[in-house]
Amino acid sequence: MFKVLLKILGAIFTVLVLIVCGFFSYVWYLDYAGDRNERKAKEFARESILAISETWDVRELLKRYNPRHKAKIDNVALERAFELPRKSGSRQNLSELEGALGLRKSIGAGLESTAIYTGTVISEHGIYVMRLDLSKWDGDWFIDQFDVCDKTTPVRLTRCYTGREFIIPATSSLQFSHFEKRSTQNYFQGNTTLSGTLVFRAAETGSGYYTLFIPDSRSSAMLPYEKTRGPVKELIIRDEINMLEKLLPEKTKKQLLRPDKISSVEIASTITVTDYMTTTECDHLLYIARAIEVVSTRDSPKLTQVRASSDGCG
Repeated sequence: MFKVLLKILGAIFTVLVLIVCGFFSYVWYLDYAGDRNERKAKEFARESILAISETWDVRELLKRYNPRHKAKIDNVALERAFELPRKSGSRQNLSELEGALGLRKSIGAGLESTAIYTGTVISEHGIYVMRLDLSKWDGDWFIDQFDVCDKTTPVRLTRCYTGREFIIPATSSLQFSHFEKRSTQNYFQGNTTLSGTLVFRAAETGSGYYTLFIPDSRSSAMLPYEKTRGPVKELIIRDEINMLEKLLPEKTKKQLLRPDKISSVEIASTITVTDYMTTTECDHLLYIARAIEVVSTRDSPKLTQVRASSDGCG
């Protein structure tokens, strides 16, 4: 009986050892496959940036572009974005690429690997930041979206190509800073002072509020913007200096934050912002900045009732 029990325990132990070994072998395989996939994606990104920046020939980009996304390319804007790099002399250096594999996304019946990489090309007379959004399709890597922006100083290109054509006005104190590696966000550095209308709007959830700024025409002309949509009409403000407390009397604050009504308060103001950025949510292009200083230019804020918004991703 004792021998039988030992045989049973031995068999159970053997099965457990095989399960554990199989599990760790599978984990090792996933790590190996993931590392190999990431290495291939990075090699493709680097080879693509080198080929594109060698002559700044749009055809070098197009032959690496995902056929499913070529229709989205603005060829005229892309050609304009390549004009100055093409005149900036030979490439001197390419920085180490930054980025990594992204989430796998469903395509038809299968899953598709994605990756995002950024690199900086230094030529004789220019510095250009490039970002490639990649996907693996039928075993090969392709470019899904190509972004390039100028970081040359003191000479600055007035255009960025980020799938869209962005205009950076010559009068702007904001300069392109960097692409967010894992999203469609584009960041600009510097501070700028704007005049216009500050809007505090109660959240439709009945709790809290959000802050917008509507620049006047002079201020709007100083902000980077997407060409086809024209100058910035509305700026989402990250309020870390508590402008509501600084500008509004207690009575107005209470009226704004009543849970039974959706209210909005407008007040003419001059505001200084930094950390200017653009992002895309639900196919809507948004402009966002962080407030660092505000001065009201009108004593009496205007309180109005607003209708619930129908905007959204649905």
